[in-house]
Amino acid sequence: MLSADAFAKSSRYTSGRAQVCKECFKKYNAEYRKRPEVKARRALRVFADGHHRSWSDKTIRAHRLRGVVIKFSRADLQRRAEATLNCELCGKKLSWKFGKEIPQLDSPTLDNINLKRELTLDDVMIVCKWCNSVKNRRTLAEFMVFCRRQLAYHKVLADKYRVILDQNNMLVTTEDAGDH
Repeated sequence: MLSADAFAKSSRYTSGRAQVCKECFKKYNAEYRKRPEVKARRALRVFADGHHRSWSDKTIRAHRLRGVVIKFSRADLQRRAEATLNCELCGKKLSWKFGKEIPQLDSPTLDNINLKRELTLDDVMIVCKWCNSVKNRRTLAEFMVFCRRQLAYHKVLADKYRVILDQNNMLVTTEDAGDH
């Protein structure tokens, strides 16, 4: 006979415990999720809700696992994600694909603007993986200073190697350079 601790607590039953032991329930649940009709139903639910909901769930879960306190709901983050088409730092179109593939540089990530261990909707931005990687542990103000330094450095390099930059400081190809 199993002890009461072998059964999960449950308010559904008058005994206050589940009717199936934790171990048996775990086995049943694993087998249940392997069934093709259950997999198909879950896939449809994720697709119907869209990639933004899946991304929001995954993002909030990952931050909570790292000990970050989240002061907004998944629905709030999902609405913000649905309204965000481009990276809030560089303007690149975000790829909202969700699956097992490796995140690409244009995959959305949640960036903590002021590096606090507590997130509010006012303290986060949805940015591409590349920008979030470059920003790293910098505040938004520090990141802007970093970008200005990079731009100044690249202007010096452009002058040194006689590379032509257009008015947006983008490299002009050698074919275009003949027009200048």
